[in-house]
Amino acid sequence: MRTAAVGPDDVVLEVGPGLGSLTLALLPAPAHVHAVEIDPALAARLPQTVARFAADLGGRLTVHHRDALAVAADELRPAPTALANLPYNVAVPLDRGRGARRV
Repeated sequence: MRTAAVGPDDVVLEVGPGLGSLTLALLPAPAHVHAVEIDPALAARLPQTVARFAADLGGRLTVHHRDALAVAADELRPAPTALANLPYNVAVPLDRGRGARRV
């Protein structure tokens, strides 16, 4: 996280947050984190993880239970400025036209 240079003006798009290890590390730095998780059990669990370990930062998180490739850019408000945890198999199609830097 120290080398990612994510700051208070950033909005991070995290693809595949799973149980939230990276999410918990991300939340203190940016203004907002959009976590896109396709697995219904993991998407449901992530807010619980944040509530347990970083309750004061829960307002910075939006969990999207979706396939990252099916999320339209205009669905993510505020708009992402950085990408995190971008799996290789979705990197090329998802990154097209988004204009966000990878962290």
